[in-house]
Amino acid sequence: MLTSMITANTDRDICEIKMVDEEHTQPMSDEKIRGILWETMVGGIDSTANKFSFVAYHLAHNPDVLKRLRIELDSLFEKKGDRRLDLESLTGLVYTDAIIKEAFRIFTPAPYTARNSTAEDIVAGRVWPEGTQYIINIHGVNHNEKYWDEPEKFNPDRHLNMKMSPPHIIFGGGRRICPGRKLAFIELKVMIALIYHKFDIELSNMNPRIKFILFRSFHDLNVKIKPRKF
Repeated sequence: MLTSMITANTDRDICEIKMVDEEHTQPMSDEKIRGILWETMVGGIDSTANKFSFVAYHLAHNPDVLKRLRIELDSLFEKKGDRRLDLESLTGLVYTDAIIKEAFRIFTPAPYTARNSTAEDIVAGRVWPEGTQYIINIHGVNHNEKYWDEPEKFNPDRHLNMKMSPPHIIFGGGRRICPGRKLAFIELKVMIALIYHKFDIELSNMNPRIKFILFRSFHDLNVKIKPRKF
């Protein structure tokens, strides 16, 4: 099925019955296919590992937060035993969820994004024509003192019991919001729960360098892992 979709209306088309709806059966070039595969790899694998490194960094620098995290995890595993984590269990990890959000807020993987306007608009008192590209400063929004008290401080509590969601951009927004955002949170919660419940993690270098190519990440984040003593 996937092959038929990719090769539709091309010389490689494997379908005996040709589609006439050209709007929905436009052929995919090899370049577009490579682009989709690259986005899937980066967005589905590399970015999750990258985000976990941010969480590990902040937990190493904030032992009080780690202590509260383990209280939540120990309570969960005491009830579930060695059973596999299910969606209901992960939903109950409220403090873990707050830790992930706060790590993303401080270390925004993609510090900016862009959107193109579909119509003429007025922004900052100036008329901008259709097709104007606007650069959104995600890092600036996530560190704006107008919305965040002590924005450089790692404080997961700011995400608990919020009456209104602050301007917190992690996965973009609108029609082009990241389609894998829910899966990313599930993967991260599972990783954090299984690793930090059973192991102690120490950073070899407490102040690793940060690099930026397409996403922000640590240049090297070497850790020491030891079985946790209960």
